[in-house]
Amino acid sequence: VGWPFSVLLVFCVGGVALGLSFGGQQRYFYMLPVLPALCLLAGHGLAQLEAQRPRLAGGLWMGQTLLIAAATAWLFWNQHDAGWLAVVIVVALIGGALAARGLASVGLGALVTAILLTTASFTRYADGDVLWSIARFDRHALARSVAAKVDATQPLFSFGLTPVLYIQVTGRAIPEMRSPTALERAMRERHLGQAYVLAPVKRSKELLPHLGVQALALMPRKANDRAGLYLITLDNTKP
Repeated sequence: VGWPFSVLLVFCVGGVALGLSFGGQQRYFYMLPVLPALCLLAGHGLAQLEAQRPRLAGGLWMGQTLLIAAATAWLFWNQHDAGWLAVVIVVALIGGALAARGLASVGLGALVTAILLTTASFTRYADGDVLWSIARFDRHALARSVAAKVDATQPLFSFGLTPVLYIQVTGRAIPEMRSPTALERAMRERHLGQAYVLAPVKRSKELLPHLGVQALALMPRKANDRAGLYLITLDNTKP
């Protein structure tokens, strides 16, 4: 990869990143189409560094390896129990030892490629069930419950979650509230005694100080980013 082509790749990656940064719904996977260009840039930089500063390149490789391992372990720990994490660590250590013996005579680029491929193989576990099982339909099931339980004329808000999917399924506007105070203020401004709200289960308790909260529909307990539909009542006896 020559420098003129590297500059073209930089503009390709940077232009896409800059353009997506102006959107209101940033998602990391929007950048996936330019991942090959990013890999070419990274490979070119690593090859240059290995040729000019081999010791620094080795330190960078080791640091990156430890970072990837720590991030993968942390993600897995949050999605699975400790027993499975121990099994994965043992398998990863054995696989790493075998890979190190087999790749002892190749350059840094091949080692980095092997690390990336090995890490990618754990994506199914690190990301839990949100992309790889029936659990990914939990949000759609909740959205259908919202469409069935909440009439189009009744007030519906979201708190602590992005309402895009629920807007698409219900075909209605769902204002997104950033805080319980903002939600309470919106209800008072509209003279609402009751309203419906979509919120993560783990954040529903934040609504309790000034609002009565009743759960109407919840995602299963093992759902990723578990959320629910709540009926909230404005408590006018509290200041």
